[in-house]
Amino acid sequence: VLISRLSQLGASSVAPSPLDNSFSSRQAREKLARWFSDWHLLAYWSQVGFLGPEDIKQIARIATSPNLEEPSILDPLLEREGWQTLMAIVSESGPSKPSGPGPARPIDNDGFEEIPPELLDEMGMDVDQTSGGGSRPRSRLDTSAGGPTGGSATKICPHCTFENSASAVDCDVCGLPLV
Repeated sequence: VLISRLSQLGASSVAPSPLDNSFSSRQAREKLARWFSDWHLLAYWSQVGFLGPEDIKQIARIATSPNLEEPSILDPLLEREGWQTLMAIVSESGPSKPSGPGPARPIDNDGFEEIPPELLDEMGMDVDQTSGGGSRPRSRLDTSAGGPTGGSATKICPHCTFENSASAVDCDVCGLPLV
C-alpha cells in the first residue's frame, strides 16, 4: 500500500528544490510533506524497516515543521540513500492500477481507498456517514453515536478502534479526537 500511495503522489519524480522550483514541483513537494505529517504512517515506517533510523528522523523533522509549504523542506530526505533506494522501488513498481475491472474505489479523507461495503460486511462493520465528508468504518458493536446496541457505555476511536469511556473527548490510547 505504501509503494502504491507513493507512486500516486509522484514521490519518485520529486526533485530537490534547487533542481526544480516550478509551481507543479512545489505542489508535489508540499503534497508529499503533508502526507508525511501523519504520525501513524511514521510509526508504521519505523516498524517495517523500509527506511533507516536517520531517514525516519528526517521524516519526523518534516512532519513537525511549522511550514510544510517551504520548498526546501524535503531536500535533506531526498538526498538520503535509503529514500533514493525506496524511490527506485516505487518507480520500478510503476503507477498503481486498480485491481480487477471497473473504476478505482473512491478515496477517503485520509487519502486512502475506501473499504468496499462487502468487505466491511465480512468484518462485521458498518459505514459511519456522520463524520462529515467521507465515510469511516465503524464496528457494529460500537455503542457511541447511537450505534446498533443503542447504549452509550463506550466510544470507539475511529483512528485506532480502542473502546474509550463514553465521557472521553480524546482517545486514551492514540490521543486523537473521538469525533
